[in-house]
Amino acid sequence: MALGGVLVAGPASDLIGNKIPLALTFLVRFLSFLLILNYQTTVSFYIFSLTFGFTYLITGTLIPTTMGRLYGFLHIGLLSGFVTTVHHLGGGFWAYMGGFIFDRTGSYQLAFVLSAIMALIAFFCCIFLKEKRHRPIEDT
Repeated sequence: MALGGVLVAGPASDLIGNKIPLALTFLVRFLSFLLILNYQTTVSFYIFSLTFGFTYLITGTLIPTTMGRLYGFLHIGLLSGFVTTVHHLGGGFWAYMGGFIFDRTGSYQLAFVLSAIMALIAFFCCIFLKEKRHRPIEDT
């Protein structure tokens, strides 16, 4: 599913820019979290898994190109490396916190609620993104 997401988002971002595919990615994630929070059946689990899997790698491919379009490609390695490091630290921390929440509450409900909130915040951040090249700071 992740490969399918990348194969759809890549050409879409070439046509309309990165903002809308990124925003839609986070919106689909938000809706999939809402689905699993409200309907905990076998069918809803499969729908959640497939839709979340579809969006899984989209951000990994569109974020570096978005940074390049906004800030130029001169320091794309540094910027991508920083974002990737923070992303993996956050992912590891959130995996730990999901287990911690489960150990304390006996349910993943709170982890899914917080994940839905974070996806909604990411959606709004993408909506307000201005895909306009920033001017570099001039050396003095």
